[in-house]
Amino acid sequence: MMEWGFACDESMFREGEGGESVLPVYLESLVAAGFRWWEVFLHSGFSLGVIEKIREWSKAYDLCLSLHARFIGINFAVAHPLLCEAVVGVAEEDLRFAQAIGAQRIIFHAGSMNWYDIIPSLTHPHHHFFQTRFDSLRLQFAQATLQNLKRVVTRVLQYGIQPFVENLYCPWEFPRTPEEMEIFLSVLGKETGLALDIGHALITGHTVEEYLSRLGEHPLHVHFHWNDGQFDLHRMPPVSEETKKIIEQLVLRERAVAILEVSPVENYQALLEFLPQIRERIDKKISSSDGLINLVL
Repeated sequence: MMEWGFACDESMFREGEGGESVLPVYLESLVAAGFRWWEVFLHSGFSLGVIEKIREWSKAYDLCLSLHARFIGINFAVAHPLLCEAVVGVAEEDLRFAQAIGAQRIIFHAGSMNWYDIIPSLTHPHHHFFQTRFDSLRLQFAQATLQNLKRVVTRVLQYGIQPFVENLYCPWEFPRTPEEMEIFLSVLGKETGLALDIGHALITGHTVEEYLSRLGEHPLHVHFHWNDGQFDLHRMPPVSEETKKIIEQLVLRERAVAILEVSPVENYQALLEFLPQIRERIDKKISSSDGLINLVL
């Protein structure tokens, strides 16, 4: 059954006016509201003090932990040997941090092909030339990306941590479509999972069902947030029929974890209210091949 978690970036580790971290106040309330996971993302690096705090709070509040690997300025879609070694080295740093804090899962962005222009209109006189070149380069960079990720995934599994690759949304990013995600997962192996970002999927126009149909036996990790279908706004998901339908597709997946990837500070009250509201709107029983089973969120 799916378990729920919340995201935690560097702002949550800042000290309050009294010199104490404000994070335990949030943790206690969020755990009481039903959250069992937290996901940490620290883009500027790691310190011994942060490692100790994360380990301490995970234990104190009985929280499972995932790490979102750094991606700002980090790109696996490179082919030059020097760049390949550098990006794999950064991933190794993230992996050592994941091990130090006791993370069970680590989530990676694959990267971008650094393309310089997009001509989407079929009527534009230069569309065919640009699209042909774009498609050719995309294939080359996708292959390079997979070679680098394959090395990283091998190391992740040696550490006993579950690796996940996230679906992205810009035309020059990898992997973007359900079909691309299926190819990535098939190359990276069945122990590598899909980090299904609902907000990214909304922008591409692909449905959750389309991504899940390509998942097979791979584990599932969900980043749940909302937007207007155009920009990656990371808004709190509405408690609506659309949200209910998405959750119904996810909730019975084995080993699935859903992280509400919104700011806990800006959305604190909404986070506390989300799970109880969703439970009220989703049927308490779901039909299965074995009859009716209790729905666990």
